[in-house]
Amino acid sequence: MTGLARKLICGWLPILFLVLVVLSSVPAAPAADETGDALQLVWDQKIPMRDGVKLSAVIWKPRHMTESLPAIVTITPYGAQRSLTQAKYFATHGYVLVAVDSRGRGNSEGSFRPFRDDGADGYDIVEWAAKQPWCNGKVGTWGGSYSGFNQWATMKYHPPDLKVAIPFASGGVISDIPMFNNIVSSHLFNWLTLVSGRIMNSELTGDDDYWEDADKELARQGKSFRDLEEVVGNTSTAWKEMLAHPTIDDYWLSMIPSPQDYQKIDIPILTVTGHYDGDQGGALMYYRDFMQYASPAAQANHYLIIGPWDHHGTLYNKDEVGKIKFGPNAVLNMIQIHLEFYDWALKGKEPPKFLKDKVAYYVAGRDEWRYSSTLSGISDDKKTFYLSSEPLRVHDAYHAGYLSEEPMAENAPDVFASDPGDLKALLDEKNTELYFYTPPLEEPLTMSGVANFDAYIAIDRPDADFSVKLQEVMKDGTVIPLAFDAKRARYNHSLRAAELVKPGEVNQYVFSTFHLFSRQLAKGSRLRISFSVMNTSGEQRNMNTGGPVSEQTIEDAKPVQVTLYHDRKYPSRLVVPVIR
Repeated sequence: MTGLARKLICGWLPILFLVLVVLSSVPAAPAADETGDALQLVWDQKIPMRDGVKLSAVIWKPRHMTESLPAIVTITPYGAQRSLTQAKYFATHGYVLVAVDSRGRGNSEGSFRPFRDDGADGYDIVEWAAKQPWCNGKVGTWGGSYSGFNQWATMKYHPPDLKVAIPFASGGVISDIPMFNNIVSSHLFNWLTLVSGRIMNSELTGDDDYWEDADKELARQGKSFRDLEEVVGNTSTAWKEMLAHPTIDDYWLSMIPSPQDYQKIDIPILTVTGHYDGDQGGALMYYRDFMQYASPAAQANHYLIIGPWDHHGTLYNKDEVGKIKFGPNAVLNMIQIHLEFYDWALKGKEPPKFLKDKVAYYVAGRDEWRYSSTLSGISDDKKTFYLSSEPLRVHDAYHAGYLSEEPMAENAPDVFASDPGDLKALLDEKNTELYFYTPPLEEPLTMSGVANFDAYIAIDRPDADFSVKLQEVMKDGTVIPLAFDAKRARYNHSLRAAELVKPGEVNQYVFSTFHLFSRQLAKGSRLRISFSVMNTSGEQRNMNTGGPVSEQTIEDAKPVQVTLYHDRKYPSRLVVPVIR
């Protein structure tokens, strides 16, 4: 597991760019060759785009084809040749696989502009493939992470010959990459370096120690976040261009389907994500928007699988993430499920047997798969826990504050300070956190869905960044991460426009973008929530002034005092979805 994946397991900002590549770098186990046919390779097939740029494809097809076949297209910035294992599998089951280097990557012409050109290029590639003599006019798309994103970007353009899509662990642009709730991780720059030039710089970007030191060096020099490219030494990326758009604006929205685009998408889709998938936000953003705006007939053919997996595990399942263990049934033959989905959509065969209903989700702890006709149906009740504390104890992870099912009439608020100018505290990663626990559970508690944290907070500055972690603490002290959320105060009401905070004013902050998870907490476990100001060297650091976050230096830093209220007037509370 990479250092970035460890951050998600520990509950930090879930923007894990480096794991975007692993979905295409580890082979799946293909089934036996059913036809006996060898593969026919077509190397560096040039595909013309509408602007004259030619993209390079590697095409695999059965050597002894007797008829035209459906084509499966995957487009990747990580090297088309990485699809060999999947090509063998699909080709031996009656498909032609077309793997294309993204514009400006590998052997393709043009310049790579992350997220900018993928939709139009995807349209042209699909329509080109449909017209080839080896294709019967039916095309599907396939791929995860960036290749999941560019499937949705392609669907935005509605190519007429696209008949099915399987996007898994799809990057969401405005929901997880390049920013999460308008907060940017320094790992964005790591990923931009990975895809700088035409080949993957995986050795460089895989050196976790180097990148951690680069983050700390930026802090030591007191430079602005946007100066990270100078500290690292790579000024060839879209880093500053992206940072110039700190809110959700037309720059970002142009990359993904609009409500009107979703209304036109009418093909079968299989979406896959995981509890610990760093791109779950993107996968579920597309899914929810599609289910809101698409026609009822199209919605009926959209299936969703949510497993107990990290980003990599959405294709290559394991029965554990980090040290969190699941049952052996957490491991599925995903490539076979994909094949069966294509066979249903493109060849009229039976749908995958695993898909017993529209939503399949894994309940960890119970270690069972369950099904629902809707995403909201994965829980059937809610449970509310109110925060309270005693003076000073809330800062102690072993004693801490309380999560109770009844609100407190009177309870003194918790007050703490955070100083982005305190370099020693930053480099030593000493970040003040407030902890709140339930009593030990008298019976197992099954939570399934997205938690919601309503917090009443006052700050003495016009802005600050907050983070919240939700965890299960077992009887033996083992901590199981469940979900994480973060919020920049200036975007409390909208991610599309900043509204600075009036210092000293008590405001309600609704944290509603936690990762979806499904887990049965054990009898004797305690549910824990922790709250802090997010001030770490690996993330975009807010200097609390209300100025442009990416441009401010340590000279601009101002300490912020945070007051978290929890009483009858200001009932800060955690609401969790549960299964009765």
